[in-house]
Amino acid sequence: MDFIAVIHMLVLAVFGGLLVWAAVADFTRFVIPNVISIALVALYPVHVITAPSEVVWFFAVVMALVVFLVGFFMFVLGAMGGGDVKLMSACMLWVGPLHLMEFIGVMLATSILLAVYAAVRLAYEMEDTGEGTATPVGGAAARQRTGAFKWVLNLRYVPLTKLNVPYGVAISAGGLTFLALTVLTP
Repeated sequence: MDFIAVIHMLVLAVFGGLLVWAAVADFTRFVIPNVISIALVALYPVHVITAPSEVVWFFAVVMALVVFLVGFFMFVLGAMGGGDVKLMSACMLWVGPLHLMEFIGVMLATSILLAVYAAVRLAYEMEDTGEGTATPVGGAAARQRTGAFKWVLNLRYVPLTKLNVPYGVAISAGGLTFLALTVLTP
C-alpha cells in the first residue's frame, strides 16, 4: 500500500469518527458542534486528491450547495436545526451523486425510526406527568385502571411539533453507509 492510499484511509477513518461524534452529540444533547461540519468540509479536498478513483467533486459541491439552501429554508421554518443543515451539507460533499440514493434511503429510514423513538419517549413523559388527554373506554379503560401500557394510549395525543428528533444520527448513518460502500467497493 503506497503513501497516498494510507493517507486516504486515514482521511476516511477521520470522516467516520467525526460522523460518530456528531451522532452521539446530537442524540445526547441535540447539538452538533460546528467543528464537525467544518472538519468534514476541510478534509474533503484531501479525500478528492487521495481517492483511488476519480471523485466527481464539481457535482458534489453543487449538490452540497443545493442541500444547504433547502436546509436553510427548512431551518427558517423551524423544521430542522442549523447543525443538521450544516452536517447534511458537509456529508453531501462526500456522498456526491454516486451514492446519493443510498444516503437518502438510510437517512430516511433512520429518521423514521428516530421519530417513532421520540414519540414513544414523549408518550412515556406524558404518562409520568399526566398530560395525556385520553378518555378511555372499553378495553382501553381496563388497561388504564391497571396502569399497563398507558403510554400507548398517549401516542394518539403526542403533538408532532413537540418531537425532538436527533436528525444528526440519521445523517451520520447515511454518511457511514457511504463510508462502508466506499471502503468495501474496489
